[in-house]
Amino acid sequence: MTTTAAYLAMDHTHFIPEDLALDVTTTAALSTGNRAALRLPGPWAMVLHEPVPLTTVQADDDELEALLDGEQVPGSSHAVLGGVLAAHPDHTVDTTLGLILMTSVHPERGRLRYLQPALYGDHGAGRLLYSYAAQLAFAKWRQPPAPPIQERGKPGSSKALKRLAKHPDARAGALHRMNLLDYTPPPAEPTPASETSGAGAEREYGTWRRASWTENTRLGIRDEHGNLVGPVYKDGAVEGQTYVRGSVFRPRSRIRPDLPLRPDTRTVYRLLDAPTAP
Repeated sequence: MTTTAAYLAMDHTHFIPEDLALDVTTTAALSTGNRAALRLPGPWAMVLHEPVPLTTVQADDDELEALLDGEQVPGSSHAVLGGVLAAHPDHTVDTTLGLILMTSVHPERGRLRYLQPALYGDHGAGRLLYSYAAQLAFAKWRQPPAPPIQERGKPGSSKALKRLAKHPDARAGALHRMNLLDYTPPPAEPTPASETSGAGAEREYGTWRRASWTENTRLGIRDEHGNLVGPVYKDGAVEGQTYVRGSVFRPRSRIRPDLPLRPDTRTVYRLLDAPTAP
């Protein structure tokens, strides 16, 4: 089943860098407007990333906040590796079908990988599928370069493959034929007063905010050199001339980073390849 899914989506395979995998898999539920604007690149699309613990994907806001300040998870835990999404002929998301690529460690069989059918919605798996769809619809992706040509050696031999693997284009994803997420930080915006004053100033502990997608956000128009042609938020900003509007991905952020996290904040552990005691 996994092989079939990979074959169907081989022309639309996308890889998310490790430093954004946790944010993407725990992104807050999309707004109604963003859901309506979702469009996929093809009939089938696959999203892949480094393992993210299933516990974080399923966690509610309080549970996620308690998990975010660590780095590892027990090796026997289930984790998410990505998903396969289907689209209608008009490229809108087929919300009746979603597949999540999972991994876990079996005491005797070692690491296992399998596809788990899931429903779109506001629960953990549903948010995950919508998050993948949002990345495919709104984010920028860098296409892989053409595969390098094997200049010498027997085709497919171990030595030939090792030489190809050292080629700069191969290291940029050419052999895997995967689009890479080309993420740039969102434009600067005025900080909402509610985060720096009022009830927020009386906090005893800092907190975490989930990653999220904004809607109808100002995006600065840039010239051929990548420079802004004018102001985005300040006086003189003109829609259609100095900025346009669109959806922007906001990674998770610390609220009141000057304050410590709650004492009961737990640790998120990195996955291991063999079952071990926590």
